[in-house]
Amino acid sequence: MRSQSPGSRPAPAPLPSDKIKALPKVLLHDHLDGGLRPETVLDLAAEAGVPLPVSGPRLLAQWFADNANSGSLASYLNGFRYTYGFMQSVATVERVAYEAVEDLAADGVIYAEVRFAPQMHVAAGLTMLGALRAAAHGLRAGVAAVRADGGDIDVRLIACVERDLPIDDDTMDAAIAAWEQGLIVAVDLVGPELGHPAAAHAEQFERAFQAGVPATIHAGEADGTESIRQAIELLHAKRIGHGVTLGRELTEGAEPVDGTVAKLVADLGITVECCPSSNAHTGGVETVRDHPIAMMTRCGIKTTINTDNRLMSRTSLSQETTLLNTELNVGFHELRDYNIRAAEAAFLPARERDRLITRITRFQP
Repeated sequence: MRSQSPGSRPAPAPLPSDKIKALPKVLLHDHLDGGLRPETVLDLAAEAGVPLPVSGPRLLAQWFADNANSGSLASYLNGFRYTYGFMQSVATVERVAYEAVEDLAADGVIYAEVRFAPQMHVAAGLTMLGALRAAAHGLRAGVAAVRADGGDIDVRLIACVERDLPIDDDTMDAAIAAWEQGLIVAVDLVGPELGHPAAAHAEQFERAFQAGVPATIHAGEADGTESIRQAIELLHAKRIGHGVTLGRELTEGAEPVDGTVAKLVADLGITVECCPSSNAHTGGVETVRDHPIAMMTRCGIKTTINTDNRLMSRTSLSQETTLLNTELNVGFHELRDYNIRAAEAAFLPARERDRLITRITRFQP
């Protein structure tokens, strides 16, 4: 990627961790089954009688991190068998969702959209709609508990369709029903991108679009920019998850070139949900320092900072924000702007988005 070397820009002073944590943050791309606490994985594994590769929360956290840092999206996804495999009941799904809210609030996140693929949680008898309902109820209970304790956070749910599983109508039927019941705010297409094009799912996402459900689509993570074009033109994506391959079409200091997907994204105002650590772990970039997020922003693309999978990448939104500061020379005011853009792109009514934007804008460390 033709990104600018961080060393060629004046480096701002490293921000103290408490300042980054205190910054009101908005998280648009976080997977529920990729963000379990290591302690919870241990508990659920013991309840299920399933052995884990290692014992103890610290060793288990490191095992997930080592597995994720493989340079391959397919290998990265292998670790999920130890998370969604234990989330097969109302109680386990609700517990993980509840704890996710607590952890996000403790990290200074004021709004988050958490993703959940119901197809992966029906092995023990849950229906897909039942799985989505359990996740939504867990999130709501977590929000209520945080607020009762004096905190202020809102967390919503996005329903995911697995791109590598056989296409059927049941998953989207469940997602549309969940939308109508106020359980979710959007739909997504997830899973191994290479070899599983977005175009194959156009009919299902057209139904969601006609029902009024907005879409954010994983694209440009492990495949080229054509995957992003399909997501926008065929699946009605309002946001793109990852989108790291857009960097290949950009040159520092120049507007996107006509005819490129980067130009399409910029012109349509599509928001890109960048996940720096995850993109380095899956091979989208060699290191976080090579990530094009800052260059994309300077070229006129709306970018946001996200975690993707907090357990797998052993990260938090504060950690990802710190990496932009230290590895890509992004200063405090620019970091605040990333969160304002995330608030602007949230799948919320305008009044609620405005409240988030006002809170971020008024923040003074």
